[in-house]
Amino acid sequence: MEKIGLTTDTPVTLNIKDVQLQSLLDILLRDLDMTCTIQGETLTVTTLEAAEEQLLTRIYWLEGTGVVPGDSSTITNLIQTTIHPDTWEALGGASTMAPFHSTRPALMISTTYDVHQQIETLLQTLRESHFGPEPVIESVEVPMPMSMQGMGMGGGMGGGGMGGGGMF
Repeated sequence: MEKIGLTTDTPVTLNIKDVQLQSLLDILLRDLDMTCTIQGETLTVTTLEAAEEQLLTRIYWLEGTGVVPGDSSTITNLIQTTIHPDTWEALGGASTMAPFHSTRPALMISTTYDVHQQIETLLQTLRESHFGPEPVIESVEVPMPMSMQGMGMGGGMGGGGMGGGGMF
């Protein structure tokens, strides 16, 4: 705290009613360039810089969000572009995100407590606004044009004369 000019004597006052503790802490600490994190059952008040060095890893199950199983790139891009874009590894930050391969669609995310809260809010919003069955990736067989049928596999480098079909 000394790095940002605060001491244990720094007076802090706030007059506010009927708000949740998390909201109160966010309002109070924002003006001091500080934040809080929760690890286990411990609430820690710390600087923004120190919080960025204490990444928490969580798994997010994606059922009910409308995310197509096997297509983690859509939700990954949504999170990285809408929730603190500069914190993600893709833009030089320390936070990481990767598909978690299991029988259920999921992401494994390492980031700050604050960013985890925003991800939870986003996923909850997606779940509340999603209706209907879960999307499914279906394999589609693309028919081969008639002009290509009957041609051998010889194409490519040195593959059988003109046309590469092995017919000459």
